[in-house]
Amino acid sequence: MVTFPIDLVDVLNGSVFSRTVTRGLSNGTTQSYQPNLVIPSGVKHGEQFVKGRGGHYSQGHGGMAGGLIIVIAVRPHDIFIREGADLIYNHQLNFHEFIEGTDIMVPLLGGKKAKVKVASGTKSDAILSLKGKGLPVMHKSSTRGNILVHLSVYIPKSIDKVDQEILESIKKSKSFVEV
Repeated sequence: MVTFPIDLVDVLNGSVFSRTVTRGLSNGTTQSYQPNLVIPSGVKHGEQFVKGRGGHYSQGHGGMAGGLIIVIAVRPHDIFIREGADLIYNHQLNFHEFIEGTDIMVPLLGGKKAKVKVASGTKSDAILSLKGKGLPVMHKSSTRGNILVHLSVYIPKSIDKVDQEILESIKKSKSFVEV
């Protein structure tokens, strides 16, 4: 059994396991070879693939090679969290962007970006969806998950005196008084 670490981009595009492995032969020696097993797009962490007759040979009379078990290990991504075929992207906005609305650029796997409109009055913890921009479903390459953009409000750790005065003024505004 061998572990094959891959990235989310490999999950998106598929991959080939072509690493050199060493297996035991029936005469007690070892052999190095490359099994070249195609790993389909949409693969999940922990899935196993078997390369027939790619493993160790059994000892004894005319021993046959067993199967080589390849276990997929999907590495964590820097900005996306995977949930099945969906990708979660967390994005912080300033409170005024929630009030006024804004456009944000959301990264996609593979390096491109998508422009997403955040409507004025959007609430913190809202989730916007980029349909079909997530990962493919294994063996259904035309079916893809979504990128779910989770919006949260940015709260600064500290503010200066001028910003404090502005906040005091906003607190007194009729627009910010609770109903």
